Amino acid sequence: MRKHVIVTVFVFLLSTVALSSLCYGTDELNLSATVLVTGFEPFNGYNVNPAQLIAESLNGQMINNVSIVGLSVPVEWNESISVVTQAVEDVKPIAVISIGLAPSSWFIRVEKIGLNIRCMPGDNGKRYVFSKVEPDGPPLLVTDIPTHYIAKEIRKSGIPARQSFFAGTYICNNLFYGLLKYKQDSNPDLKVCFVHVSPLKSMDLKNGMSLEEMTKAVKLVITLILEEMN
Repeated sequence: MRKHVIVTVFVFLLSTVALSSLCYGTDELNLSATVLVTGFEPFNGYNVNPAQLIAESLNGQMINNVSIVGLSVPVEWNESISVVTQAVEDVKPIAVISIGLAPSSWFIRVEKIGLNIRCMPGDNGKRYVFSKVEPDGPPLLVTDIPTHYIAKEIRKSGIPARQSFFAGTYICNNLFYGLLKYKQDSNPDLKVCFVHVSPLKSMDLKNGMSLEEMTKAVKLVITLILEEMN
């Protein structure tokens, strides 16, 4: 009888441990987080875009136990916003870091402000037409990530970087503003960051950076945002 009781207790304890392990595994799965990294496709006659190369290289990587999903984005006014916001709906990331190319920049630019403005070529290709990204949106939206601090930390790593207050009036700013508006309207907890990178050395020997340097900078941006969220 005593032996039977001991066996019963042992089986009960073993079952409890197994059930706890299963529950723990489920919790870990539910607690897993994702960061979405987007990069624009080539434009303006370039054969490559380092922004796209960085996003593709980070796809599938883990940073601080967070999964990275990389996404290529078309250089299109409306489609760029819809493609990324749909990816946010599908992937449900805690942060989205969008990357664009600043052809004349020799340093990493961490953008602070998205402007509600588009500057599009007119019919003759010479005159420009100005319009809004969002007809009913505010004139500007400001990201809540610590851009000054992030730029400073990138510089500390040996890579030139600055905080920027002007993301331009082209599709980079268009996407940045669109994501900030999406955050404001639909996903207030989402962290939104836009990073402008330099051209590759092969694109501009004077102002260019290596792909390794720029990828390192973006990985540092992700790390710092995750640390700030914790």
